Amino acid sequence: RNKCQSITDALQHAQEQLETSRVYDKEIETLRSQHNSLLKRAEEAEQCLRRYEEELQYKKEEYTQSMIKQSSTIEELQNQLISSHRDFDLAIERQKKSASEAEEARIFAEDLERSFNNLQRTVLRIQDKISSHNSPNPSPSKRVSFPGTSLSLSTYSDSDSNPQEN
Repeated sequence: RNKCQSITDALQHAQEQLETSRVYDKEIETLRSQHNSLLKRAEEAEQCLRRYEEELQYKKEEYTQSMIKQSSTIEELQNQLISSHRDFDLAIERQKKSASEAEEARIFAEDLERSFNNLQRTVLRIQDKISSHNSPNPSPSKRVSFPGTSLSLSTYSDSDSNPQEN
């Protein structure tokens, strides 16, 4: 009976160990499945990370190219601005020169007008002297005009003083 009991106990113990082993096998299988799933997810995450890095590198290159273009555009605009400033400065200088020339022309015209007025006064004085030098009853005079001016000169001829009879 002891032997039987010991065999039964041994069988029961073996069966318990077999049950425990089956539970462990299931847990191992579950853990293995979870492990494989995690490995697969890790691989997918690495692939995603590589794609992200590639996209990031591509965008970095695009950004660099864009910055180069913008830098070139900025440089062109700066050159255009410099040229525009230079053209503006030249236009201002031309305008100043024209204004200076116009001022010189105005001064010359004023001088010319003064000279003309002086000449006109001189002619009038000469006319007055001629008039006062002639007879007290002046004879008809001839008027001489100077084209392009408002000057005229009255002259008296000897024949006007002594009319001839026909």
